[in-house]
Amino acid sequence: MESDKQGAPHSPAKPTWLKRVEEESWQAELIISGAAIIGTLQLPGLLDQLEVFLLLYQDSEALGLWRLVFLYLRLVTAALIFTFIFHFIVRALWIGMVGLNSVFPGGFRPNKRFSEDFQAKMRENYGNIDAYILRLDGLASGIFGTGFAAASLFFNFGIVFSAVVILIGLLRNFGGYSRWITVGILILALAYFVMAIIVSVLHIEKLRERAWVKRIHFPITRIMYRLQFPINSRFTVTALNILSYQVADRKGYWFYAVGMGVGVAILGTVADQAFSSNARYFYESTFFYEAQDSTLIRRAAYEEENYEGVHYGPVLPSKYVDTTELFSVWVPLPERELVLYRERCAESQKGSEGDKPTQEAADFLDCLASEIRLSINGTTVRGASFNTEYLATATAKQHGVRIHLKDPPLNRGKNLLAVGTPSDYRKATDGLRMSYVVFFAH
Repeated sequence: MESDKQGAPHSPAKPTWLKRVEEESWQAELIISGAAIIGTLQLPGLLDQLEVFLLLYQDSEALGLWRLVFLYLRLVTAALIFTFIFHFIVRALWIGMVGLNSVFPGGFRPNKRFSEDFQAKMRENYGNIDAYILRLDGLASGIFGTGFAAASLFFNFGIVFSAVVILIGLLRNFGGYSRWITVGILILALAYFVMAIIVSVLHIEKLRERAWVKRIHFPITRIMYRLQFPINSRFTVTALNILSYQVADRKGYWFYAVGMGVGVAILGTVADQAFSSNARYFYESTFFYEAQDSTLIRRAAYEEENYEGVHYGPVLPSKYVDTTELFSVWVPLPERELVLYRERCAESQKGSEGDKPTQEAADFLDCLASEIRLSINGTTVRGASFNTEYLATATAKQHGVRIHLKDPPLNRGKNLLAVGTPSDYRKATDGLRMSYVVFFAH
């Protein structure tokens, strides 16, 4: 009976050294937690850099898949940061209380300043300092383990989705990709989801004791664990089951399960927005409308502003233009648009002679000139010259094209430059994404 109360009736007695390690684990926890706080606070910046790379070198379809991957990676980051900071605070409280208890072992010292009734109630509610210290110790260790379990869970999900996205990318690069592959992956994902539901249903009391259920239930579950958690599987499965078993017999078990799912969704949304300045640009709708406000003076639209982020619209050297100088504008060429340029340019250059890289680059610039639409104050600009140019900011070195306009139709004072680039977004007019830059000529 005693072993039943402890919750581990089939576990062998713990060796003395393991008990001592468990009792003194706070030392290792503090060292790891302190160092990890510094390390994990660097993770959002590293993920930002990886997001920028993907935004510049992946097309729209791939970005839609990578968005899901980064949702889980942001969850890992948030879980680790929250875990280490919260654990450090709780463990610091524990150390403080242990120190006070060692200096003042008597706890609340009887005195004549306060009434005996008040002192008795204080001792009754706050006097069991040893129990409070043990509770803080258990809370700190529990936070440490739970945080790592959550991080391992989200990390594995991120790895699985990353593998799928990379596989699709490789198939596309080598010409073996079709939309049927995506459909097939979605069917497999749906089949896995159905299997997960079946495994859960087999836990129902009316089914779980049947012989055929006993034969297949655990083997199927174990296979699913392997698929779900390819990395650090033993720790992840053990930790998650330890946590779920604590509330398994409670009446509100499903309430806990649903609450955890809702909590993860909220944490993911908050982590995605709080730790990432690039998350919204993975969505084609955000990218499409980024520079479409023709009344807004955007800091990112002028090189003189030393903008440090990623450029998603055309950039002028300055918001003030000298009419006596050559007018130029730089237009970014992210992969999500380059894919469309290549498709259209491939059709227009089928009969082009010469296969040297120089000739190919020249042909591509000619195609860009035919695809990009330019206008100033509503007047179409023609006869512009195009040159490839990389524009560097503190965040990235972006591939783009520098366009020089000869005799542009400028007005003294306020002017509006409109740049149309190819887009397959459903709301694109005439297959173009329009971007605007306000500038002033003098």
